[in-house]
Amino acid sequence: MAKGLPTQLFNQLTAVSSNLQDEIKRNAKLAVQSQLNRLNLIGREEFDIQSAVLTRSRQKISELEQQVEQLEKQLKTLMTETEK
Repeated sequence: MAKGLPTQLFNQLTAVSSNLQDEIKRNAKLAVQSQLNRLNLIGREEFDIQSAVLTRSRQKISELEQQVEQLEKQLKTLMTETEK
């Protein structure tokens, strides 16, 4: 019986150690996740969607700027012609 005691003790300590490691990992993940949630981060999919929206918006702004420039030229031409 005394010979089996160290083996039993080792097995119990190994099981406790394994459970403790799992609990520490679980708690660490929860702590990290909690901190990340506080940062208000977005996922990759949402980032890609917003990036595409921004690209389309920039393109539309560029097109509108060109239209305004053309209209300003037309207005300037009309004003010049009416002054004559």
